Amino acid sequence: MSGKWTPGPWVPDFGEVIRIRDMSGATLATVTHTHLSGRRDIVEVEDNARLMAAAAELFDALEMCVSALEVWQLMQPVPSNGLDRFVEKGRAALAKAKGEGA
Repeated sequence: MSGKWTPGPWVPDFGEVIRIRDMSGATLATVTHTHLSGRRDIVEVEDNARLMAAAAELFDALEMCVSALEVWQLMQPVPSNGLDRFVEKGRAALAKAKGEGA
C-alpha cells in the first residue's frame, strides 16, 4: 500500500451506529443516516459503509492492476493498444486517494 492511511482490512460494523473499524476494533469513520436534504435510506448507508470498508483493499488492487497494465503496454509491439484511458483513469483515482492533484 502506498498511502499513509490505516492498513486494511477494514470492516463495517452495523450496530446502532454504523462504523468502519480497523482490525484492532478502532473506529476509522462513522456513517450517518442524515444529509442536507433529509434522511438516507438504510440500504444506501450500509452500501456506503461496505464501499468505505473496502477502500484500502480496492486501492491496493487498483495499484497492482495499473502497474500490470503499464508493463503489458511496454511489451506490446504497437503502443496504441487502447488501454491508455484505463491506465490514466486508474492513475487519477490512485492520485485522488493519496491527495495528489485536484
